[in-house]
Amino acid sequence: MSEPTLLTPTPPDNTASGVIGGENPPALPTPLAETPPATTPTPPETPPETPPAGAPEKYADFTMPEGVTLDEDLLVEAEPLFHEANLTQETAQKLINLQGKAAQKWAENQVQEHHALAASWEAESKNDKEFGGRNLKQNMAVAIKGMKATATPALQQILDDTGLGNHPEVIRLFYHLGLEVKEPDLVEGRPGGEPAKGDARRMYPNSKMNP
Repeated sequence: MSEPTLLTPTPPDNTASGVIGGENPPALPTPLAETPPATTPTPPETPPETPPAGAPEKYADFTMPEGVTLDEDLLVEAEPLFHEANLTQETAQKLINLQGKAAQKWAENQVQEHHALAASWEAESKNDKEFGGRNLKQNMAVAIKGMKATATPALQQILDDTGLGNHPEVIRLFYHLGLEVKEPDLVEGRPGGEPAKGDARRMYPNSKMNP
């Protein structure tokens, strides 16, 4: 009995898969599972945007920092600018507050500068060659006398309020006026309370009407 060689054809295998009439019919291919179509996630609904607050139809009354008075004329000019810039009531009030603080600071600086100026006038007057120095006290008495004789109470108040009462030229003016003021003459009395000439008591010394 011959042995198969490498060149011996291989007889067909009737049991091979796919051969008609075989004992085991070929297996049908398994259908691929259907992949559901990809879905795009729906973004959450965004609430409608609130329109930004802007300038009111009419601004309410503004409040001012303590010690600052609102200038109504300037406010009439400022409100159209606030509307043009579309400023809210709150933002406009912040600008008013800032302006009020600036006004306060300016006023405080002015007061401090004026006090310093009045102090410099006082120091200059104390060392003035004409009425200052060692005789300052006596010369100031003369200047005060001249002021009282010529200045009204309103002017004296102004000199005090403004500090001009320390200015050397103001003091010099009243000092010269004080030198011109004469003391009132003393009226000499009559001995024994003698009535003046022409007095009715001289004519009727025994009258009960005499004091």
